[in-house]
Amino acid sequence: MSEPTSLTRRLARARDAERARLEALARTEAILQAAVDAIVTIDARGAVQSFNPAAERMFGYDAGEVIGRNVSLLMPPPYREEHDGYLERYLRTGEQRIIGIGREVVARRKDGAVFPIDLAVSEVTVGGERSFMGTLRDISARKAAEEELRRQRDFAESLVDTAPVIVLVLDREGRIVRFNRYMEQLTGRSLAEVQGADWFETFLPDRDRPGVRRIYAESLAGERVRGNVNPILGRGGEERLIEWYDTPIRAGDGATGGILAIGLDVTEREALEEQFRQAQKMEAIGRLAGGVAHDFNTVLASILGYSEVLLDALEEERLRHPVEQVRRAAERGAGLTRQLLALSRRERSEPQVCDVNAVIDDIRSMFDRLLREDVELVHDLAAGPAFAGIGPGQLEQVVLNLVVNARDAIEGGGRIRVSTRRVEQGEDVGLLGPGEYVGLTVADTGVGMTADVRSRIFDPFFTTKAPGKGTGLGLSTVYGIVEQVGGAIRVETAPGEGSTFEVLIPSALGMAAPAEAPREQDAPVQGGSEVVLLVEDDSMFRGLLEEVLQSAGYEVLAAEEPRVAIQRVAERGGAIDLLVSDMVMPGMSGVELARRLLAQQGSLKVILMSGYSDEELVEPETLPAHAPLLQKPFSPRQLLRTVRQVLEAPPES
Repeated sequence: MSEPTSLTRRLARARDAERARLEALARTEAILQAAVDAIVTIDARGAVQSFNPAAERMFGYDAGEVIGRNVSLLMPPPYREEHDGYLERYLRTGEQRIIGIGREVVARRKDGAVFPIDLAVSEVTVGGERSFMGTLRDISARKAAEEELRRQRDFAESLVDTAPVIVLVLDREGRIVRFNRYMEQLTGRSLAEVQGADWFETFLPDRDRPGVRRIYAESLAGERVRGNVNPILGRGGEERLIEWYDTPIRAGDGATGGILAIGLDVTEREALEEQFRQAQKMEAIGRLAGGVAHDFNTVLASILGYSEVLLDALEEERLRHPVEQVRRAAERGAGLTRQLLALSRRERSEPQVCDVNAVIDDIRSMFDRLLREDVELVHDLAAGPAFAGIGPGQLEQVVLNLVVNARDAIEGGGRIRVSTRRVEQGEDVGLLGPGEYVGLTVADTGVGMTADVRSRIFDPFFTTKAPGKGTGLGLSTVYGIVEQVGGAIRVETAPGEGSTFEVLIPSALGMAAPAEAPREQDAPVQGGSEVVLLVEDDSMFRGLLEEVLQSAGYEVLAAEEPRVAIQRVAERGGAIDLLVSDMVMPGMSGVELARRLLAQQGSLKVILMSGYSDEELVEPETLPAHAPLLQKPFSPRQLLRTVRQVLEAPPES
C-alpha cells in the first residue's frame, strides 16, 4: 500500500471520528437543552462547566453567571462550606458519599430561597480530566403535597382520637387492627395490649358473642349494618351498651378486607329511655287505677255511710259487731284506693312539709306489730330535725311500705336499718342533680334481687310473693308518692346481698311542720231546713246522701245527672240554698253545672264530691272561693258538718 493512500485513509478516519465526536456533542447538547431536569457539570475543583436551561429556570441564574464559579454558589449554608471538603476527600480516598446515589438535599436560588431537590451525581473522565455531572429535580411541589397529606392524616388521626365515639377496624377474621383513644378510655384497655386479638372473645360477654358474630358475617357479606346495640366489657368486667354502624372495607380487588365500625356509647341513653318507658307504663296504669279508684270510692262511700247509719240505730252489741266488721273492711278498701290514687298521682296534694325524723319516731310502735321476732330493726337518724317537702301521711306510707318490703325479703332472721341523712347543696345525687335533699334509707339483709326482678319492682301489682300474700301495690305506691313530691328513689341490690332503698326528697330547711288538724269527733252535728240540690249519678250513694240530709231536716232535690238537676230547679221556681254535686258525671261535669246555676243565682253555695280528688279537675276561677271538695269515701257526719259550715259561711264580698 502506498503512503499517500494510507495517509488518506487515516485522514478519513480522523474526519469520521471528529464528525462522530461533534455529533455526540450535538446530541448531548440537545439533551441538555431539552432536559426537564436541571443538569450541572463541575470539574475536579468544583467549578461549574455547564448549566443547562432547566438549571437556569430552577436557580434563577443565567449560565454565564454560574460557569466557572464554584458549585457551592447553589448551596445554602452549612452545605456550602462542607461541599469542598466532600469533593477533596472523594478525589483523595475514593470514598463515595453521593456518587451514584440519589438523595434529597436542599439548594439555594439566586434570590436566596431554599428549596428541596432530588440529586443524582455521576463521574465522567474525558481526556484524563475527571468531572462530575449532577441531575437535579425540584421536589417542592411533591414535598408540599406530602406535607399536606401529613397534615390531613394528622388531622384525621386527631379527629379519630378526640371524637367521643368508638372507631374500630377489624380484619375479616374479626381480629383487632386498631381502635381509637376513646375506646381505650371507655374500656381501660390499650390498643398495644389487644392488637391482633379476637374482638369477640376479648370485649364481648359470652351471651352476646354468637349473635354479634352473625351480624359481623352479614357486614362482611356487604350488608350495611346500622343501629345494632350490644354491650362491651371493660377491664374490670363492667358493661357499656354500644350502638354500632358498620361499613365494609374494600380491598383493591373489590373484596371485603374487614370492617370499619363506629360505636356510640348509649348506656345512659338506654337508661333514660327505660325510665321514660317506665314512666309511660306507670302513667297508663295510673290512669286505669285512678278510674277504678273513682268508681270503687263511690261504692265504699255507700258501704261506709250505711254502716254508720246502722251503727247509730243499733243498740244490741251482737248486731253491732258484724256491722263494725263491714265498716272496717270498707275502711281497708278505702286505704287501697288511696294507694291507687297515689299511684295515679290523683291524690289531692297541697304543698306540705314534715320533719322526717319526727314522723319515723312517731310510727316506731307500728314497727313492732309489723316485724317478726327474728327481724331486728335499727334506727340511725340524723341529729336534729330533717324537714322535707312531703306530707306526714305520705311519708308514713313510704316508710311503712319500705319496711314491710324489707321484712318480706328476710328469710331466717336478719336486720333492717332505717336511716336518714341531709344531702348538701353541692352533692350530686344522680337523676335529681346537685341540691339540698333529705335522704331516707331502708336497708335489709334479705335475699336481694336479680336484675330482672329489680327492673320490675315498681310495676303496679307485680309481686314475688305467693298468691294472697301481697297486692303488689307497696313499692308502686312508694314510687307514686316520691314522684309526686319531686323526689327520686335509688336501689342497690344483688342476689344474696340484701337490698338498699334510698328515697331522696327535696329539703324544706327552715320551714316548720304544720300543726295537725283536730280530729273529727263523733258528736252529733247540727242539721237545718235549707234547700239542698243533690246531684249524684250512682243511685245507691245518691239514696244514702238523700236519706242523711233529709234526716237532718234539709229539703232535698235529688237528681241523677246535671240536666235533670237544672230541670228540677226550673220546676221548683224558688231559690235553692246549696248545691252538692259529684264532679264527674255523664253529659256535664259538676263544675259546669255549678257555673250555670251560679249564673242564675249568685248567692248559691257549692260543695263538690269526687272519687278522684284531683285538683286538676277543678277550675278555681269558675267557683266561689269557699267551695270545698269532699273526697269519697266520707262519712255522713263529715257531710253534715261540711254542709253546715258552707251554709253558715258569710257571703262573699
